Formats: sequence, C-alpha cells, structure tokens
Amino acid sequence: MSAAKIGATFFWLGYDDELIANDIETRLAFVELIRQAKPDLIITHDPQDYHPDHRVVSQLVFDASFLSGLPNIKTKSPPHYGVQPLIYFDTFGGIGFQPSEYVDISDTFETKREMLACHTSQVKWMKDHDQLDVMNMIELHGRERGLQCGVEFAEAFRSETVWPRLRSYRLLP
Repeated sequence: MSAAKIGATFFWLGYDDELIANDIETRLAFVELIRQAKPDLIITHDPQDYHPDHRVVSQLVFDASFLSGLPNIKTKSPPHYGVQPLIYFDTFGGIGFQPSEYVDISDTFETKREMLACHTSQVKWMKDHDQLDVMNMIELHGRERGLQCGVEFAEAFRSETVWPRLRSYRLLP
C-alpha cells in the first residue's frame, strides 16, 4: 500500500468507484472522517477535476470540513473545531489548473513514483483504457511543474480562497 511507504495512516470509507454521491449519509461519513483525523490542513481534488468522483469528493470535503466543527452535527466523534484550510492539488495533466504554490519534490520524486506504482489497478486500467503510461506522465508533468518554478520536479497546488480558510502563513513545505 502506498501510504505505508511514507508511514502515513490510510483511511478508507468504502465507496465504490463511480458511485460516490453528495448526499446526507456520505456527507456525515466525511464529517466523521475529518473528526477522526483532526487535520490542520486538508489537501483534496480540485473542483474542476476531470473525474466525476473527484469533483464530488472535492465538494464533500469542502462541506464536511466546515461541518466537522459544528457541535449540532452529530457523529460518533466530537467536533473538530475550526475550519481547516483547503488546498487543491493539480488536475491530471494540469489542464485548466492555475497554481498558486509549488512544492519542490526533486528529492522525493522516486518515492512518489513507488507510491503510484502501488496503484496497479489504476496504472493498468489507464494503460488499457486510454493507452496512457501514467508513470511516464507523472514524470513529464513533474518536470513541467519543476520548470515553472526552477527545480527539477515540483507539484502544483492552489489554496481555497474563501473566509475563514485563508491563513497569513505558508501551509505547504
């Protein structure tokens, strides 16, 4: 599993691919997950991502991160007070994405490659369905983002710029 490669905790809500919906039950599941994880910052899909599931997840995360701090929204875990800043990661291929921040991943790019390789079903599916070599694409895209900010490899992000999610300090490394 890719999370184990960096010592991260993996949370899975069990929704099937292509079938996630922004309904009350799912929204409450996301609220509960945020309350369990207690994040200081949330990085999620861009609302304009190409994939319908990613778009739904983006909206669910936006909504649930606000609701997770409200005591009148009841789940198993207590409220996680505050409204966490949201950062959207780059879209697939960077299409339509205007970064506001870059993170130099030159020293960790091989780890990223190893983590992505763990998603064999996705890597194989994209090759079979779209004739796309995902491993090659992430290298090319990482180099392109790196070129934009003067490093070998970079990832691009943008902050959600609505109150009260803005911060006066840098959130990414």
